[in-house]
Amino acid sequence: MSGGIFISYRREDAAGAAGRLHDHLSARFGREAVFMDVDAIEPGVDFHEVLNQQVGACDVLIAVIGRDWLDAVDEDGQQRIADCDDFVQIEIAAALARNVRVIPVLVEGARMPKSEELPGPLKALARRNAAEISHSRFVSDVHRLSDVISKFVRPAPSLTPQERPVQGDEAFTRRMQNALLAFQDNARIFVAPNLPEDREENARRRTATSGDEEVLALVDFTVMNNANDALLVTSLGLRIHHSTGDDPTTRFIANDEIRNAPISKTGWWKIAIGAREITVSGGPNRDLLVRFLQAVRDAA
Repeated sequence: MSGGIFISYRREDAAGAAGRLHDHLSARFGREAVFMDVDAIEPGVDFHEVLNQQVGACDVLIAVIGRDWLDAVDEDGQQRIADCDDFVQIEIAAALARNVRVIPVLVEGARMPKSEELPGPLKALARRNAAEISHSRFVSDVHRLSDVISKFVRPAPSLTPQERPVQGDEAFTRRMQNALLAFQDNARIFVAPNLPEDREENARRRTATSGDEEVLALVDFTVMNNANDALLVTSLGLRIHHSTGDDPTTRFIANDEIRNAPISKTGWWKIAIGAREITVSGGPNRDLLVRFLQAVRDAA
């Protein structure tokens, strides 16, 4: 890594906002200039050293701070940000120590941490002026942030069609909108443009749906296994966050794959979408979701 933008975030805190931010910044600065998800470090490698090298080589570090960023705890109930082995602490501390431009970005109504709430290596973060990004003003807020970043990172001169973020197939979107009209009066399925803003934002965050994807429909969490689950139909395909005990999974089924996916009932509580199996909260909800998914598949 040489130069560019490094995005630091907690997956359980602000993964959706960080993903949307990544896509928008990639559209302006180029995908090669924006870096995130460095936790996939090879076994046996000193991750302190790797993170210090990668962060130290960037021009700007964006610290995405959600409402649970400061209070997140590990499996022993200890505050993660205070752990010297915490990835987020390592990333931000390395940037501060190497005089990299650090921009705190507050999302989902989060507040800026105070100096006394932060461990020693991060106390200087409290003195950095923060940018706020809201759901309702996301595009304009990110545009202002991009203008600031452009003082340190050169925008991409022009992106080729292959480099631009994929917006989805317009014909698919039109077909899907028509097919989903049959469900617009159902209290457990929300169809655009009548999407509850808070539920859409929560579902985007859980499924890591980018800001460039248009959400066409949202299944209420009561249909799924628990309140942490989410299912969205977007302009790019089907996005699902499904909790199975302590092992949540996030899945994406692209438009082309949906067209060939058999939808079947595999038990009183389960539905199979091709080879993927999800759990619902009861028989009637299973029947409703099967009809809904079959409509999505047929429209695709």
